Amino acid sequence: MKINKVKIQHLGRLAKLKFGESEMKTMMGDLEDILQLVNKLSEIDTHSILPLTHIHTSINVDRDDVPKNSNFKNSILENAPNQNSDYIKVPKVLRNKNTS
Repeated sequence: MKINKVKIQHLGRLAKLKFGESEMKTMMGDLEDILQLVNKLSEIDTHSILPLTHIHTSINVDRDDVPKNSNFKNSILENAPNQNSDYIKVPKVLRNKNTS
């Protein structure tokens, strides 16, 4: 694919950019370099290479999801500085709108 002024102007309109004459020449050169790199990559024979689903070969090792009864309430309440039966007491953080 050959990059020309019309294609640069079209890309500029799509990106809502306006290029000056010098910027257009720079952009044409940059895009031609990018396309050369992509064409170089397409020369590589990849038919014998399997596509990757993940970059790493490791597989997640998860533990079994086994339900069990856990009662953390008592240990949490024991560690709370201020509690009342089943609840942890905390300082009041909201105030009445009418009293400033």
